[in-house]
Amino acid sequence: MGLDVALGRQIAEDMGLEFEVIHMDFDNLFQLLNQGRCDMVIAAMEYNEERGENGGYSDGYYSDIPPKIIVKAGTEDQYTSLEDFDGKVVGAQMATTKADIVTNDMPGATPSFMSSVIDLMNNLVYDKCDALVLDGAVADEYLESNPDLAAVDIDMSGYVEPYRVWVAKDDPNNLLPSINETIAKVLEDGSMDAFIAEAQEQSAQALEG
Repeated sequence: MGLDVALGRQIAEDMGLEFEVIHMDFDNLFQLLNQGRCDMVIAAMEYNEERGENGGYSDGYYSDIPPKIIVKAGTEDQYTSLEDFDGKVVGAQMATTKADIVTNDMPGATPSFMSSVIDLMNNLVYDKCDALVLDGAVADEYLESNPDLAAVDIDMSGYVEPYRVWVAKDDPNNLLPSINETIAKVLEDGSMDAFIAEAQEQSAQALEG
């Protein structure tokens, strides 16, 4: 089910509303949100300036470990700073803060953005790119299951932002007060810890499968 789905279900339940999941391409989320085709977006999505200009956002509900840069094992020692990716092809999930890192903080790198992390990983495995910038928890799952990959030893702690629930710009349906109330509740009563544990178990099972 996943952390985001569990939280969304709880938000809907607390509002007395029916919960329905709609799967969308990550890069189209704000367009569809502001067209009224969904009421909120919960997709491990952090704040950045562009998103803040295009949507409303909740209090933070979860902070991931810092993002990680993954490369083929044996090449990780080539990189000691983001500048060392000059001339390299670096992948990240489209329309994410990880893509922002590639665009803004890896001078000379050639971006390779895709919607699917699985497709990104295949590109790395088959030498279609040199590195990937991924959410820390996602990176750890792939590193644990694939000895042919390695993480680069670069401090990425400055890129940690909490995940937030997003609504249409200016919150026309006044959803944020109720959303923030649920977030505060699940953080305080331990429900969020249960959501996280369940999501981690499901991710491990998916990778094993």
